[in-house]
Amino acid sequence: MKNCQACGRENADDMSFCLDCGTPLAAAHPPGWLGGEATTSLGETPTTVRGGIFETQPFPKDTAYNVAAPPSKPGKKLFMIIGGVASLFLLLFAVGAAIVGYNYYARSNGITTSLPTPTNGNNGNKPATNSSPAPSFTPPTEATKSGNFTVYANGGWQLSNIDTVELENFKTRIDGKVDIAGVKTSVTSSGVDDAGSKSRRIYPEFPTGALVMRTHYADGKFSNVMAVTANKASGSWRNFKDEAGRIEFCINDNSPGQNGGQFTVFVTMTNVPKAKK
Repeated sequence: MKNCQACGRENADDMSFCLDCGTPLAAAHPPGWLGGEATTSLGETPTTVRGGIFETQPFPKDTAYNVAAPPSKPGKKLFMIIGGVASLFLLLFAVGAAIVGYNYYARSNGITTSLPTPTNGNNGNKPATNSSPAPSFTPPTEATKSGNFTVYANGGWQLSNIDTVELENFKTRIDGKVDIAGVKTSVTSSGVDDAGSKSRRIYPEFPTGALVMRTHYADGKFSNVMAVTANKASGSWRNFKDEAGRIEFCINDNSPGQNGGQFTVFVTMTNVPKAKK
């Protein structure tokens, strides 16, 4: 054993410094030592090894040794991820529940959301009607004595609410002008009678854009087509025998989608001959 000359502590023979105060210790030799300085095979003085580390400096007194923190457990990170996903689902569920609740409240209290009316490319005019409206009336027995109907330039055949009966005499009057896209603007009910627009006509015998009419029977059939003011029409008309139904009107244009404007037709019954006994 080696005694420390400074503090008197006994240290093992293989210690070079006092474990208590760190003072260098005097050499001590184990029993049977034959003298001389021990050397390695290379002639170097060996150093003391403790725990696999070569001792070259004395142990500092009151040394604080760093202890590595234990590695984080992978389960903690996985728990955080699961918690985040669960929170997201709860948020989505809350938003969905709020939307469903509002819709139920709106329906219960008569709240509706207004949607804009599409123009269907018709320059903001009333959407075009069906070219062949299905009959939804019974054959009239009395004529409309006085009535009017608006005919839109961007539509096909448009069924009016003006009833007419066989052998009836009536008069027509038209107000308004229309724009025939690609042909002419401010067109009257007489239409445009030029060679350049003939390809636009539904009925080649009448001018482009002219206002035409016919009687729509309750069974879906039609009378002859006539131009209301073209071809020097006087505005006075007489129905044929068995011609009873409703008057319908059309602009003589096979591509009316981009047209604008409208005509207002005024119809006045003048007389209906009494049936002969």
